Amino acid sequence: MHPALLDAMLRQPAFREVAGRVPPPGAALDLSNLPGSAPALLLAALARRLERRMFVVVAHAPADAEAFEADLHALLGEAEAVLFPQRETLPYEAAEHHLEVSGLRVEAVETLLAGRTRILVTTARALQELAEIPQGLSELRLSLRVGQALAPTALAGHLDRMGFTREPLVEAVGEYAVRGGLIALFGFGAPDPIRIEFWGDEIESIRRFDILDQRSSAELGGADILPV
Repeated sequence: MHPALLDAMLRQPAFREVAGRVPPPGAALDLSNLPGSAPALLLAALARRLERRMFVVVAHAPADAEAFEADLHALLGEAEAVLFPQRETLPYEAAEHHLEVSGLRVEAVETLLAGRTRILVTTARALQELAEIPQGLSELRLSLRVGQALAPTALAGHLDRMGFTREPLVEAVGEYAVRGGLIALFGFGAPDPIRIEFWGDEIESIRRFDILDQRSSAELGGADILPV
């Protein structure tokens, strides 16, 4: 983070003028002479000054959006801005868009609805793509906790509905596997896959495990699963 840069921008008379002229809905304010990373610095300062506002950055191309997001992360921290990428295929093309892109889009919407960010970075094409709008966080997140009453078959069915693929062994994001009273799965936004152990119809333990050697590591009290 670069608080000195933000403080310098916040002290500028020109910035105070812009902050006082942020347009209402349906209006626009055009700005110019902002080279390099200056637009990201201006937006970061506006986000600091206008704490109840949400901001959407519309970039020309995916590379521009990724660069803008990186600038915001450097200025504000990684939790302050999230990228909503465009699909890799056009709507009329037969090929499915990449699974990782779907995961990033779900993560972005979930982060936004959960109130963990106020800055969404995207592209013009991504905004034009039709997508289902969730009614709330319950459609985007499955919360699992140790001691929770939940049958393994019910969890497997829920994972199927969330778009996970059942495999003999979990080797990639978006997969799950069932072995007796154990369910392993790898969800989006998670550093490692998790292994859920059941005692009857109750979750007895949740552990991370290594995707390479399949060995369990850290024990967790709970986990939030995002859909595919």
